[in-house]
Parts: sequence; structure tokens; C-alpha cells
Amino acid sequence: MATAQGTGTYINVSLQNNPMGEAWVNFINSLKILLVPLPDERGMDQYLPFRDEVLKHVLSPTFVEQLEFYWASHLNDNNDAFSLLLMELKAFPLAVEVEAAQAANAATEVTEEKKKKSWIKRWLGRGSTVTGSVKDIMNDLPGFAKNGLTILKELLDLFK
Repeated sequence: MATAQGTGTYINVSLQNNPMGEAWVNFINSLKILLVPLPDERGMDQYLPFRDEVLKHVLSPTFVEQLEFYWASHLNDNNDAFSLLLMELKAFPLAVEVEAAQAANAATEVTEEKKKKSWIKRWLGRGSTVTGSVKDIMNDLPGFAKNGLTILKELLDLFK
């Protein structure tokens, strides 16, 4: 059994034969490196407990299982949209990894902090877009999952 690491705890979610669940957990894990207040934005420290609870919610077994069940049960109805959604989720963590490596290796006159802030804010916005895609395409998810998507999108927008 694979596990998804939550904020400070491990949340057991079987990811075997679960492509949507696996893509979702990887997406959320990639967001974690972006959801850190920058030194010049200390006021965002007040949102850290909120961030931790939102991440716990969207990595919970209930949330991931509702997402996976919805995806699997609707895949035949709209295979193209659901396949593209899965591709979008899978691409995000890889793109963040590439961007982080490029930002770390960039040799410009811009300060390290400005470089970090620039790419992180850009990818928080993109993460919000991906979250919106999940919510729009899976538009009639159960309340627990749908509400989780709403608060995740709000969290990303706050940190952006």
C-alpha cells in the first residue's frame, strides 16, 4: 500500500490501481513546496494553521476516495475530458520540479528572494487553475470533496 504524506502525519490512501488518486496526491505534495510564506510576507504566517488543515482535508482518505470514485464512474461518459484532466494533474508536479530547479540555477541580477517569489506566485496561480479544472469537470462531486476543492483554491489564491 502506498501512502500519501500529509502535513506532519501519514494519511493512508491506497494508490495502487488508482490513477486519479495518485495524480491528486502528487499534485498536492507539489503544492506544499509553494505554500510557504516568504520573509517579506510574515502576515501569511497567520494562515499556516489554515494551510495545514486544508492540506489534511484534501489528502484525507475520504476526499481522495471520493475523487477517485467519481473519476472512475464517469470516465466512460466523458473519456476525453477526464483523460485530459488526469494529464493536467500529472504534469503539474513535474513542471514545478523543473521550475524549482531552473530558479535555483538561474544566474541573473535579480535577488534570490525575488526569483523565488516570482516563480512560486506564478505556480500558485497555475495550481489554482488546475484545482478549478478538477472542480469544473467533476462538478457534482459529493460535498466533502467539492468543498475541499473550494477551500484549496482559496488557499492557493491567498498565498498567491
